[in-house]
Amino acid sequence: MIGSVFRPRVNGLANGKLQEGIYSGRRERPPGFYTFLLLGAAPDASAADVGELLARLWGLYRGLKEGVVPDLPTRRVPDGDLQVLLGLGSRAFELPGRPVDAPQRPKAMRQSFEQPAGGGGGPVSASAGISYEADVTANPADVAIAFQFTAKTPLAVERAVVETGKLLSGEPSPALSIQAVYAGTKRDDGRSWIDFHDGPSNLSNEERPDAILIPLPNPPAPVPPEQDRWTSGGTYLAFMRLYIDLAVWAALEVPKQEALVGRQKESGLPLKAVGPAQTFGSLDPDGEPPHESDPGQYQVDTPLPAEVRSSHIQRANHHDTFPGGSANPQNHRIYRQGYPFFEPSPGPPGFRVGLNFASFQSTPANLTGMLGMEDWLGNTNFGGAAGADRIVLLSARAAGFFLVPPVEEGERFPGERALTGA
Repeated sequence: MIGSVFRPRVNGLANGKLQEGIYSGRRERPPGFYTFLLLGAAPDASAADVGELLARLWGLYRGLKEGVVPDLPTRRVPDGDLQVLLGLGSRAFELPGRPVDAPQRPKAMRQSFEQPAGGGGGPVSASAGISYEADVTANPADVAIAFQFTAKTPLAVERAVVETGKLLSGEPSPALSIQAVYAGTKRDDGRSWIDFHDGPSNLSNEERPDAILIPLPNPPAPVPPEQDRWTSGGTYLAFMRLYIDLAVWAALEVPKQEALVGRQKESGLPLKAVGPAQTFGSLDPDGEPPHESDPGQYQVDTPLPAEVRSSHIQRANHHDTFPGGSANPQNHRIYRQGYPFFEPSPGPPGFRVGLNFASFQSTPANLTGMLGMEDWLGNTNFGGAAGADRIVLLSARAAGFFLVPPVEEGERFPGERALTGA
């Protein structure tokens, strides 16, 4: 049934509502290929127009997941284990003609990324040390709809975008248009473009449900405000397209790089102090260093020097206490799964690299707080000292928050009620 909602093929949290494409199960790893598709609504498009088109797109993706391509109706093609996730941006809740009984924009989405400055650039969120690139005057992720495609083959994610474009081009006046497409590939060495180990998550398995899921109404656990109850069981997706300045990184000596990251470069082991043998933990049988969530790094009786305490993994991964023992006033937990990218560039050296940063969290405030709060990443670009002397390694091309609605029976696509009131 083309119009029906398809159930997630993989769901590490297994609550029956979370969309697929969030690889949160124990030992579960994201597949090799990723594409993020951003769709903007036409100026005269109504909520009903967008809803009808989304239903057709969702049917298209259901077919692709089964190896059905519209132009080859009698043939089955490899599906690449394609997984599809739909996100609603704030602009989806501003579409004209939404029924009076349709859910309003969730209160949680009042926490959002900043828009670029009028002349370009500007921080992605309040007190964040990451800024838009100087030529970004309009944020490409400030759109109504986003789709995340993940698969085991590049063809599967590319075909999903191409077939989307073909469907939209066949419309006389399409309600949606492609605003941006961002692709990435998982590295098979488990490292990032700065050559340090980069794990898929900064959370232990036990922490993931509370961090990812918008709470279900099960007192005494905290629950969303009344107008947001329909989102329970879903999550919020944050996306940033981040460029890495390799020239800045290459100019740093290895000990300085290790101090900024908080890990030993070759082994990937987390640092106790800057020095060849000053590390925590050990490699697992597969040669993998411990995740940032390894509690051995956070024992309050293990004092850390200031240089390590201000590193990226220490700033981004506070638990019940800060390293060194001070109380943690707020727990900004997110579940991230990034995809590095490589792209040609007209200027020297002829290419650029970066990271498609994707995180899932129960509320956008978890990430904006992490990016902006002092003692977290506030006023730092990546790690190290805050303020004017900070190392500026990252810049943003796009940044957006999207509600990932729960899967509900009877909806033609997740979140349909937000557009049609159904």
